[in-house]
Amino acid sequence: MPFGSTEFQIFCRNWNIKSITSSPLYPRANGLAEKAVDVSKRIMKKSIESNTDVEILLLEYRSTTVPSSLLRTRIPIKDENLKPKIQINLQNTLRESQQRYKNWHDRGKRKPRHYKENEHVIVRHDSEWRPAIIKKRRRNAKIILHYYRKRKHYKEK
Repeated sequence: MPFGSTEFQIFCRNWNIKSITSSPLYPRANGLAEKAVDVSKRIMKKSIESNTDVEILLLEYRSTTVPSSLLRTRIPIKDENLKPKIQINLQNTLRESQQRYKNWHDRGKRKPRHYKENEHVIVRHDSEWRPAIIKKRRRNAKIILHYYRKRKHYKEK
């Protein structure tokens, strides 16, 4: 095992090299190397079949542009989309757009429930839900509650 020896590990430690080994019987673990082997095999087969020099085929392979670079060199939009559009009714368009956003946002919203005095409710205090009674209602949806607590939750003077 050439890469598992102590000499190799000491060498890697001294030179700050991170060595990651993969199983030799599991070639899919190193896809880039497997792809290079596949390309070289195809070049060799093509060289034998077409009776051409391997060096010429390798030169052709190395000078071929990568498809992703071909895609990145052009702007993928139409010319007419690059021309500015003049908005005549901008305020109406903006209002309609805002209304659409509001309708979309409010689609699952419920109307707030109005509680009455002396109604029994449950209130969340810290992480617990506890029973309470509504004593008084104020404006702006403020409510004065009366709820029961255990003795350990309050101090007596």
